[in-house]
Amino acid sequence: GVKLMEWMRSIPAAAGLIIEEDALHSLIECIGEDQEVLYHELKKLNLFVGTGTIGRHHVWALAVANSADGMIWHLLELIGRRDPRKALVYIQELLERGEDPFRLWNTLLWMLRSFLQVSMLRAEGMNEQEMVRCVALRPQMAQVCLTVTRSTNILCLREVLRHALDTDRTIKIGEYRASAAEPEELLALIDQLVLRIAEAMV
Repeated sequence: GVKLMEWMRSIPAAAGLIIEEDALHSLIECIGEDQEVLYHELKKLNLFVGTGTIGRHHVWALAVANSADGMIWHLLELIGRRDPRKALVYIQELLERGEDPFRLWNTLLWMLRSFLQVSMLRAEGMNEQEMVRCVALRPQMAQVCLTVTRSTNILCLREVLRHALDTDRTIKIGEYRASAAEPEELLALIDQLVLRIAEAMV
């Protein structure tokens, strides 16, 4: 809450830096609320920025997404901004940090389902406040979904979901090599799905 935010601001302030509100919220989304972990990430940001202001882009450049929510939210934001290239780069960074390809695949399926659910509620004429209550997403995730679906083609999104579910079944019956030792085909499917989602948002 407020006390945590004040404490977080005090660490850059002690080094003569300012941290933007968006950066504070992004750090919590990415890291969680463990103060020891936050302290070390803030110290790292102080050293990285040196002087001036710590912004959200600094957080995402440096912070390791320790929480599942942090990883999902940032990926959701990149795809929602219709920037598949940056989303693919971020996925590669996650993999290099040891992220599990299966968790990434499942995250994309969940994200696609959320986009489609919000799109369907919008098509039914539901207002955005009611949509947020129905989809039960965290506020920042819900906001990205709402923004994305204002201009998303629901029919294209349904086709992408149908393709993704067919692919998921194919993975599960072993037609693709998707083991920890041989993840290459799964990684190609992840990239393909990111691009398909982005195409549905044109």
